[in-house]
Amino acid sequence: DVTFERAVVEHFGCNVVLFDPSPTGAETMALPENQISQFRFCPVGLSGKNETLRFAPPPDPKEGSWFTASAGAATIEVPCLDLATLMKQNGHERIDLLKIDIEGAEYDVLESILTHKLKVKQVLVEFHHNIIPGIPRSRSIRYMLRMVAAGYKLLKQDGENHTFYHPRL
Repeated sequence: DVTFERAVVEHFGCNVVLFDPSPTGAETMALPENQISQFRFCPVGLSGKNETLRFAPPPDPKEGSWFTASAGAATIEVPCLDLATLMKQNGHERIDLLKIDIEGAEYDVLESILTHKLKVKQVLVEFHHNIIPGIPRSRSIRYMLRMVAAGYKLLKQDGENHTFYHPRL
């Protein structure tokens, strides 16, 4: 679902780069209503490092979210890049808005942003501690606190969705 991304284009007239290596992402972006000139779709995943990951099919095919998984018959291998590499490839020195809903991989991406001091003004992130088994709530809290310590302000929290803003970037 790219309703949010379409609204950003309609409201601000900006360009949006979308990353999704899953079959669901490719199918979604192939729909006629998503053929928008301001959209640039890249079939790679966002990760904390440049790597190939294995994804398992969605538990709920209607919802469509693929998850990282260990090797198995039903998995697919997908290319993933870190944010610094993706910024360089796209000629971006900074990002105005980064929306992260990547099924548990958000922690490694946030780590990369914080460690490399990447210039990302706003971060919209869905934490998956209540959704994916094995991810403790304390991990999400730790990253929320680290974002604040790095100068971000938590503007909004709605369930697992959080909006951070860095006023000096």
